[in-house]
Amino acid sequence: MNHALAGARGKHRAGPGTGRIAMWEGNTWPRVLAGSRGSVRFVLFEELVTLSLLVHIRRVKRLVVLVHLYLGVAMCALFVMWFATGIVLMYAPFPGFRQATQFARMPVLDCTRCALTLADALGAMPARDTASAVRLGMLLERPAWRYLGLDRRWHVLFADDRSALDAITPAHARRIAARWARLDEADVRESVLITEPDQWTVEAVFRHQLPLHRVEFADDARTRVYVSSAGGEALLSTTRRERALAWLGAIPHWIYPRMLRVRVATWTWTIISVSALGLVMSLAGLTIGIWQFRFRRKVTASGRVLARSPYRTGWMRWHQYLGLLFGACTFTWLFSGMLSVDPFEWSPGTDPSPAERLAFAGGALDGARFQLQPAAAWRVPRDIGTRELQPVLVAGRPFWVAYEDATHTRLVAADTTVPHAIESLEPSLLAQATTTILGSARMSTDVLREPDDYFYSTGEAARTFPVLRVRYDDPAHSAFYVDPRTVTIVMKQVTRSRLERWLYSGLHDLDFRVLTVRRPFWDIVVIVLSLGGLALAATGLVTAWRWTAHWLGIPAGRRR
Repeated sequence: MNHALAGARGKHRAGPGTGRIAMWEGNTWPRVLAGSRGSVRFVLFEELVTLSLLVHIRRVKRLVVLVHLYLGVAMCALFVMWFATGIVLMYAPFPGFRQATQFARMPVLDCTRCALTLADALGAMPARDTASAVRLGMLLERPAWRYLGLDRRWHVLFADDRSALDAITPAHARRIAARWARLDEADVRESVLITEPDQWTVEAVFRHQLPLHRVEFADDARTRVYVSSAGGEALLSTTRRERALAWLGAIPHWIYPRMLRVRVATWTWTIISVSALGLVMSLAGLTIGIWQFRFRRKVTASGRVLARSPYRTGWMRWHQYLGLLFGACTFTWLFSGMLSVDPFEWSPGTDPSPAERLAFAGGALDGARFQLQPAAAWRVPRDIGTRELQPVLVAGRPFWVAYEDATHTRLVAADTTVPHAIESLEPSLLAQATTTILGSARMSTDVLREPDDYFYSTGEAARTFPVLRVRYDDPAHSAFYVDPRTVTIVMKQVTRSRLERWLYSGLHDLDFRVLTVRRPFWDIVVIVLSLGGLALAATGLVTAWRWTAHWLGIPAGRRR
């Protein structure tokens, strides 16, 4: 009976379109009918299932082809743009806030006229966000406290006479911008107060500081500087070259035109929707490419060897081959790009919560604990040019942090009248302060002297070493990175943020240490993959045009 069933199945496949008739050849059915009635029912059932599966597979395959075709026609030009602009974006980032630039352009602090104690200054700061830093720097040749309000804007309290700054004047904005850009104030071409974001201030860090003074200079670079009206400091500068490269890179790549980006929810769902459709199209294309590829050489009855691809035109054939080579990378880039907008707010970020900051500090900033006042603390560091002072607490112990820039700092203990400057605090003292962050969770500490997979320098933030890493056994496997030079928590990692690091930075930027520490090897790999994806999208664009032209009745060559 097994031989009879095998013969039945073989005859069915041998006769395309005539399966039932073919089964009678070779006396297969008479042999089956000679058996039991159960055998006949089994063969009938098997043939019906086989035919049903074939029909369903063909329908599914046709559906997948149509999905890839129609989405490809609609989105192939967008894919070409994404790959081309991604290469530009590698070397021309979008103009934004850079802390290193911020410190480098600040004037050196002069605290000879600092008349307020820290306690008096804190008492004169209404609606202050107590979980955020308080900064002492210069504004218009005067020492000034800057503090973040509950409205998320920076505010100013002058340290010489306790007066508050309501808003700077256009004349002051021009002076601040000129010093920031290191240009002559006479070169100011235009100065306007903007109350709505323009193309270069659409990010949240700038939107919260509106209104801003936009000061444009008539220099060769056409420099623009944006000055906060409330905080009195320059936040951003751009040049004509940076703006032009942004239009060739970041803006089209991120779908970042102002009219869309200022509508945050609309922009976010646009990115999610377009990326999701691209993922469906990419997955359908990978499926078709694998289905259609002949992994084994096939020879016709006449002896002709068939090509690996069934497509007759070079464009379709190359599109299939390039899809097999670069389709998976395209899929992961789309997926990780969608994660960059934090869909459904699934990412916890890498900043510690206000409660965790307060637990590490040992409470809110309290001026009564600072025996050493700002004017005295400013004089202590002799080996750096202090641009900014910040008061901090570590387990209730007060310190002044003197900044020359992001990588050159000094610590001055503020609980003594005989101060001295040190480069960093002992890791053992920092470890004691971290015991209260997560309550009863067990912790372990180690000192990192080189980057790990999560704490490393990027274009937005420079990391310095050594750094204290504190790990807990809580359900989220929390880890805190504490800078002993500034005695602050500079990063927090939990399970979801680690997952995001690999799914976004890892997949989208190919941010793997095996590549990034071997530049320009990383550049070569990313550019080769980007050019492969660009070629894949370009062949799809030509194919899409031929299908569209055929539908419109325009001669444009073979479709397949």
